[in-house]
Amino acid sequence: MRQFLSSALKTNDTLDFAVLTSVMRISKESIFSGLNNLKVCSVLDEEYADIFGFTADDVARMAADLQHESKLPEIQAWYDGYRFGGIEIYNPWSVINFFDQGRSGDYWINTSGNSILYRLLRYRSVQQERDLYALLKGKRVQAIIRESLVYDDLNRDKDALYSMLVTTGYLTVVEKRQMPGGPFCRLQIPDKEIRDAYQSEILQRMKEAMAVSDLYAMLDALLCGDAETFSDDLQRYIAQFVSTYDAANKERFYHGLLLGMTALVLSDYNVESNRESGYGRFDLAIFPK
Repeated sequence: MRQFLSSALKTNDTLDFAVLTSVMRISKESIFSGLNNLKVCSVLDEEYADIFGFTADDVARMAADLQHESKLPEIQAWYDGYRFGGIEIYNPWSVINFFDQGRSGDYWINTSGNSILYRLLRYRSVQQERDLYALLKGKRVQAIIRESLVYDDLNRDKDALYSMLVTTGYLTVVEKRQMPGGPFCRLQIPDKEIRDAYQSEILQRMKEAMAVSDLYAMLDALLCGDAETFSDDLQRYIAQFVSTYDAANKERFYHGLLLGMTALVLSDYNVESNRESGYGRFDLAIFPK
């Protein structure tokens, strides 16, 4: 692409101004590259921050023009939550589709195969897995965001996961402070639509031997008090996925397994672990929100 971009954008007398949009910067731009000296405006910058999507005022005007003002709280829950340069931004593609279809849904995540997220999750660390569960429960994580990241760094740089999740829209920055290694940011999942994307992508990893619907059915049996069905499904799940080496510390392992599954899937419930209650302590409790 270097020759094409250099010919089109550099020393081109017929071109006055050009804009490139992308997930990552031009790879290793320098004084020796064909295309260099670009002005980069990222989602962490304040300049042009309100151009990355719809502002709250934009959405309010659209809702008023289309007589859907009563839908604003629903639109906010599903498609708001991004913070670009300190400005509140809605996902424009999803908002347009909401007004077109007349209902909320996962519109943005269907525009790609989300293969980048799947690839990064394959190389996740134990701590990153814990952070992922925390994000799904509405909590925040902290990480260095490297804006100069290129694809070759994805498997080498542990911060690449969070940097990529921010630039691709799966996470948003709610707070940042400058550090020697780059901006140290507090991150969270922006809205309900993106939370659905996380759940579907993670559950996709379980489909090789057990369908996602089977996992939901197992947890539904738990919520309905059908202990026999839940026990049978759990045994089948463990037989397919768990090694005897995994379960050396049996109670702790199974406790963590059930905590992870319930916290990941049961989004309408508050899941609590090892809390004092009455005269004792429960292992795992599920409270309807």
